[in-house]
Amino acid sequence: MQIKLFSLGLIAAAVAAVAADTVNVQDTDVRAVNTLAGIANGVRVNDAANNLRANVASGLLSRRKVADAIRRRHLARFARRNENEADEEEEDENENEVDEEEADENENEADEEEADENEVNESSASKVVRLKRQYPFKAYTHLDTHVESQIEKGTQVYHVTKEFGPATLTSLGRTVTALAAAQQASNLTEVAIVMPFYTFMRKLITDKEIDMTIDIRGKRPGQVMSVEFRVWKMMHAFNPPVQKPSKYEWQMINNVNTSVLITPQRPAAPTDVVPVYMIGHANRKPFNQAFKCRTVHDINTENELPNEWRDQYFAKAAAAFLAHKATAADEESIFAPIRIVPRVDIVHVHGASNAYVTKFLQDKKDADDLGPRPPAIVYTMHDHQDEIQYQNSFRSVRKFLEHMSEREALRKYVYGGKMFMSKLAIDRADAVTFTSRPMAADIVEGRRDFHLKELIMDSLLRKVEGARFYGISNAIDYYSSEHPFITDKLVNRNMGFPQYALDMIKDQPLIHSKDPLHALALDIPENPTYWTLSENPNDFTFVLKDRSKRYLIKRDLFTEEDMKRPVVLFRGGLEKNKGLEIFEKAAEYFVKHNMRFVIMGNKKDYPFDKLESLQRMYPNHVSLITTGKEQRQLGIFCRAAADFVFAPNPNDSLGLETVEGMVFGSAVITTGAGSLHESIIDRPAGRAGKRKVNVALLDPTVLTEKGSVVTSYEYFNGYVYDHDDHASLELAIQDAAVDFQKIRRIKALREEFILRMIRSALNLGWDRGHFQGPVHEYNQVYELALEDRLIPEMKRHEVEQESELVSRLQDVDVEIDDSWEFSSIICGIAIMRMELTRRSEDEKDEDENDEDEDELARRSETDEDDNEKDEEELAESEKSKQKRSTLDGLSLVDSVLGDSDGEGANRASLADDLI
Repeated sequence: MQIKLFSLGLIAAAVAAVAADTVNVQDTDVRAVNTLAGIANGVRVNDAANNLRANVASGLLSRRKVADAIRRRHLARFARRNENEADEEEEDENENEVDEEEADENENEADEEEADENEVNESSASKVVRLKRQYPFKAYTHLDTHVESQIEKGTQVYHVTKEFGPATLTSLGRTVTALAAAQQASNLTEVAIVMPFYTFMRKLITDKEIDMTIDIRGKRPGQVMSVEFRVWKMMHAFNPPVQKPSKYEWQMINNVNTSVLITPQRPAAPTDVVPVYMIGHANRKPFNQAFKCRTVHDINTENELPNEWRDQYFAKAAAAFLAHKATAADEESIFAPIRIVPRVDIVHVHGASNAYVTKFLQDKKDADDLGPRPPAIVYTMHDHQDEIQYQNSFRSVRKFLEHMSEREALRKYVYGGKMFMSKLAIDRADAVTFTSRPMAADIVEGRRDFHLKELIMDSLLRKVEGARFYGISNAIDYYSSEHPFITDKLVNRNMGFPQYALDMIKDQPLIHSKDPLHALALDIPENPTYWTLSENPNDFTFVLKDRSKRYLIKRDLFTEEDMKRPVVLFRGGLEKNKGLEIFEKAAEYFVKHNMRFVIMGNKKDYPFDKLESLQRMYPNHVSLITTGKEQRQLGIFCRAAADFVFAPNPNDSLGLETVEGMVFGSAVITTGAGSLHESIIDRPAGRAGKRKVNVALLDPTVLTEKGSVVTSYEYFNGYVYDHDDHASLELAIQDAAVDFQKIRRIKALREEFILRMIRSALNLGWDRGHFQGPVHEYNQVYELALEDRLIPEMKRHEVEQESELVSRLQDVDVEIDDSWEFSSIICGIAIMRMELTRRSEDEKDEDENDEDEDELARRSETDEDDNEKDEEELAESEKSKQKRSTLDGLSLVDSVLGDSDGEGANRASLADDLI
């Protein structure tokens, strides 16, 4: 209400300014205390005019300038008032609102004065002005992809992201999901995800991980609030196995009749599942509203909690959880062997909204809160234009600082009262990557200019000088989507493509382009390709494709005639501007050349009655699959059965339908549009049905494809046509039909055709075989980042003690050098072995000692002298056992250290000392 009344006073001043062509500054000296809003706030309207006097020599302004000045002043106050409203909800309900505002002003007064001096309008980030600069030329040098990464197997990589898997909305989520799936499938790294817990993912939770606490600054000076949050765990399977129908039975559990699932559940393969740790909302307002959204489309929608506070809260909570995983003190048993096991090797931060995680991790590293081997940090920029402009107000940042003394160190990232996160992440990360290799080279070498580049170029060029900035282009995701070799729906019905075929493809030389400017292009080799076919009929891909056709015949989608004619599949959204208007002509040509045309997609704005009329007109050639249920039940089998994929969209920016069709062994009939047009190799013109493929039979007297060797000089994978030329479309369809009829008669040719398509697709994937592809490039970046990881040194007296002990064990003089770490591990193993052996023998003889004590007690009644003698013998026997156990431990040390001369007086003397 106060804001509205204050606004009325400002509007009145503006109206007065409009009443005349010019307004004298002195005329605006009217006290706002005459209004109710002025009484409450103590504000004078002439404050705005006083600020203008310094800039106006004549004292006379136009009416528009006065109105604009008053409006700007009003917007600045209104913005500051809105930012304080969220803080005010945390205060005691009985506290007076005016007192709260005064406390907040006392805390932030110095910072506000400094911010006001550096900006014209604190509420507008677009007002930031940076002078254009010329930067020195730096040549971009890429990773040496010919060298195999030496990263240790089992390296633990934690991806920090806002989007992943079921919570994917933008290209960032798709990239992180694809990268994580390919990394886990490579079996070289152990991948985990850290992301927010969105409420629509509640049903996916498998377990509670841990309850944690972080500190957030309160409203009053020096006030710190502790907020609690919970970390949930989800095991995400990229291709979950198909389970048998669930069966339940009633069982009595704790005197309660309970329904229990008795159907055995098939676990996912270890290389197909990753743990996802989800940061939940806090237990205090307004942070209890964090990440609350009903659908994936709401994950960026702001609610009672401002998005800036939400991002800061997630960054601090994620850093606290990663610090816990890096140390994991409560997960290590006290009886575990002495060893150094890093719990987190790499923290891979994605996107500017998560960039502040790097700052919190660096703070914990400086405080020695990340364990003996702190993780290396890698920051990836996905969209340089948007991420550079991502910002948080310095007020929001200040609320989450551990110590207010950190403000000065962060000032270099603040412009116009806003803190730009990308620059900070680039400085704090051990390595930085960009999701496009050509664009990264253009940025470094000065060929690409972009808005606000002056904010990050200094930091970026320092990374280039240190060989810690690389561009790694994205690839096609086959692991987190349906894959014909691993998708359980096919494998469970014996329709999955054979492993023998996949191994043959991986053994072939790579054909993807080595040109960094064309990362998703395919080259045509000069040498032919040789395929050695199996003698087992189940190792042929065309056999599995025919099984899918048989399955669809049983479901009344296909007919027996479709076993002998080609099947063409369109898969995509049924919407306008996607090239669907050519369906009528295409269907006519498909019918002319006797081809089955399957249209599969969700109904959108394209007239569905036109598609239904095509089906009624050609019932034996056109099939529609448009409902969600039909697509879930039959979609994967249609993709496996298709011989060709139809991609008519001339405006497609991605062209994913092309490569997603090729991975199922289907050639593409396409316009060649999209960013993947370089991956399409058009068929040689005028050679339909006369391809350069030779077949050498294993036994010339037996006409069978089993065991034959196919020599192929063909590398084409598509039939390209002109979208505006119907004759070109008909020619492409005709060539496809002729080629199919040729390869259908000779099964070895058909197998080569399918293998060629799959090979083209896999050469565009994340893992391309032969340690090539973006997955292995990221492993190289991880390896470089780990080189910069600083391992804390031991103190001098600890080194001396361990070196002295090792020298006694080896019976040689050892100088104190860098071998202290190995020595400490050896000594720890020896001492632990000695202790465990001693305890084991003590427990083993405990019963015998009890019996001896009873016997001694009986003897003491008759003969005290014999009792004393027996006690001495027992003590001597115990000492002999301890010495024998100690000598065993020393023998273990000798064997580890390679000392075969450890027998003798030195070892016995040392054993006596240890006992």
